[in-house]
Parts: sequence; structure tokens; C-alpha cells
Amino acid sequence: MAEVSIDLSGEPLHKRGYRLESVQAPLKESLAAAILKRCGWPETASNLLDPMCGSATFLIEAAQMCLNLAPGIKRKYYGFLNWKGHQPELWNALLQDAKKQSHSLDEISVRFIGYD
Repeated sequence: MAEVSIDLSGEPLHKRGYRLESVQAPLKESLAAAILKRCGWPETASNLLDPMCGSATFLIEAAQMCLNLAPGIKRKYYGFLNWKGHQPELWNALLQDAKKQSHSLDEISVRFIGYD
């Protein structure tokens, strides 16, 4: 028995593309986002304090949720971009639609505070 698969993501999907330098974060971005969602964020959003923020993963993910930023929207590359079945026009339209749905910082009233 053999299994053939194709990796269409490239980098792991928890790498959102907003970190300029690689830092040792004890919490993957996707896990932080899942924990926040489980707590009802951003629907229950109020000021968020992280007293041990480290690399600020919780704060960044929470802010991006409030801004309605699509996860990974800042990534430059996905593995499927070189796939023969890739439709660049459709992908670009989806990206533009996601960008239109995002908010700016002055549209939200939540404050994000972190200490380390």
C-alpha cells in the first residue's frame, strides 16, 4: 500500500507571516487563536491584558481577530502558488475581498496591554 500526497501550504500554517524575525515562542499562533476563540474572542472583546506576554502571540492574534484580518494574510508564499491547478485571478480576488473586510486600528476600541 502506498499513499501519495501533495503539500499545498509550503510553510506550516501557524506561521502567519507577521513576524519579521524568528523568535522562540512557546505558543504557536494557531493555538493562541484557538484558545482565544474558545474564550469567545472577539465577540466578547474588551481590553486585553497579558502580564507574561513574551513574544506577544496572544496579543497579536487577539488584535488581528478584532481587526478582522484573515489568518496568514501577510504571508508572501503558499505552496499552491506553483501548483498547475492554481488560479491566480481567483486567489487575488479572494485576497482583495479579505483585505476589504478588515478594519483599521481607529475603528476598534479595544486596548491591548502586554508586560514581560
